[in-house]
Amino acid sequence: MKKAYLSSFIVLAAMLTVQAQSHQKTIGKANMPLEIVQQEPTMAKSVTDLSDGFETYSDFSLLFSPWTLTDVDGSETYGITEVDFLNQYSPMAYIIFNPSATTPPQTDASILPHSGSKFAASFAATTPPNNDWLISPPLAAGTNTSVSFWVKSYTSQYGLERYKVGISTTNTDPGSFTIISGTTYLEAPTTWQQKTFDLNAYNGQTIYVGIQCV
Repeated sequence: MKKAYLSSFIVLAAMLTVQAQSHQKTIGKANMPLEIVQQEPTMAKSVTDLSDGFETYSDFSLLFSPWTLTDVDGSETYGITEVDFLNQYSPMAYIIFNPSATTPPQTDASILPHSGSKFAASFAATTPPNNDWLISPPLAAGTNTSVSFWVKSYTSQYGLERYKVGISTTNTDPGSFTIISGTTYLEAPTTWQQKTFDLNAYNGQTIYVGIQCV
């Protein structure tokens, strides 16, 4: 098996969730980021609550609106030995991965979703390091705002996979994000781990949540 980084951003019912108890509605501009794979509309209405289990997107898609996918490293990626799936080895930020739809189907517990049948995965760059972003649509942070998701590494054979979490109050350009997950990267364990970040510092603002594979 070649190195693969598998990360699913899900909470409770297989979802990445951003919650704000008040229900403000604002309008936010989304500017074009660097090396964009998929961009937001020029004007996008922000939402207060976002939950996404990645179940509704096409298998092995590299584009899944309303998310912005930004592949800063631009490198080809590793795949899985003796397994075939659409877009394998392609330069990518994240891919909608469905283990049951590969050839042959994958049934090993280490590659199964936390729940549902799919997850968003960032595969290791053949020319490291990874610099891949999964960025939310604009979100209206009201009160008691937080983001929660589940994450894991496929294997620890090459070291645990690394990621950061950032917030932008302006646009989806990776350079606009302030990292809120600490002074260094976080490591994803080989079993599913739920992570929750307090976003109350951004209450009343329009924000973008970015998860960066490094």
